[in-house]
Amino acid sequence: AEWLAAANARRSVRSSAAVGTDAAALPKSGHGNDAEAEWKGAGARLLTELEVMQAQLERAEKAAAEAGALEVRLAEADAELYKLRRAEKALSAERAHTEAFRAEIAELQEALAEERKGRTSVELKRAAAQARANELASALKDAEREVAELVVTLLI
Repeated sequence: AEWLAAANARRSVRSSAAVGTDAAALPKSGHGNDAEAEWKGAGARLLTELEVMQAQLERAEKAAAEAGALEVRLAEADAELYKLRRAEKALSAERAHTEAFRAEIAELQEALAEERKGRTSVELKRAAAQARANELASALKDAEREVAELVVTLLI
């Protein structure tokens, strides 16, 4: 900012000299008009250089602002990437838990199927035993009836 203020002050002095308001300050040589033209030309070149420098400064400031904005966006992207990586790790852990649960469920289903097979076998055996017991009970009743008939026949 100080540099710019100093450059503007020099520009102001050169501008007033260029329009001839401060002709006494101009260097004098053998031909006054030549020196004045030379001085005005040098002033114009310096003004042009100053304007070029100001334009370069503005472009540099704009580039710096854009770089700052890009740095902010980069930091935000890094933060988002960190969050995504943490989420990915959590998801991976959840997948491992899910696979463990699936394996456990498969084992339980297999055990349940075996138990059902065993239960079915036991139920079939129980049903067969019940049927045999019913047959024996029926045969016993028949035998008791026959014995009762024989007793009645013997008593008569």
